[in-house]
Amino acid sequence: MHTSQTALKGRDSLKGGDILQSDSDPIGEIRNRLKRWPQLPCETGDGWLSVHSEHGDGFSVSFAVTDGEYVVSFDGWHEHFTDVDDALKCFVFGLTDAARPKVFSRGGVDYKGILEHRENGKWTEESTTGRLFFPFWGRRRVRCLQNRIIDVQS
Repeated sequence: MHTSQTALKGRDSLKGGDILQSDSDPIGEIRNRLKRWPQLPCETGDGWLSVHSEHGDGFSVSFAVTDGEYVVSFDGWHEHFTDVDDALKCFVFGLTDAARPKVFSRGGVDYKGILEHRENGKWTEESTTGRLFFPFWGRRRVRCLQNRIIDVQS
């Protein structure tokens, strides 16, 4: 995945300026840093953490550790990482106002997610994920979601 400069700015915002440590417990580190936003609904379990948006047009941002890899997911989109630093950057990017998943659904089933990032005021596609099986005959709907937890003027 291409990590834009905007994503790097977002990562710095979560950290409060210091370097987010890629220690042996990235979920614990994220949980600790999220204390700056006590109003955010956050769920954790064995090997995963999910932050839910407080805005109606926002999206959940999740981080999971599974079998030597890290999975970051936003509603309708996900990415697998082998490098914890890249996964942490992506997670924080999802908390910024510079990330926008465009979620496609048919018959109420999300079947494609396109992650977009904002640079210089324009939205650019970053990557796409999708499902093979979905009710293709159902009515099509497209939702653009955006979090506003961290503001990264770009």
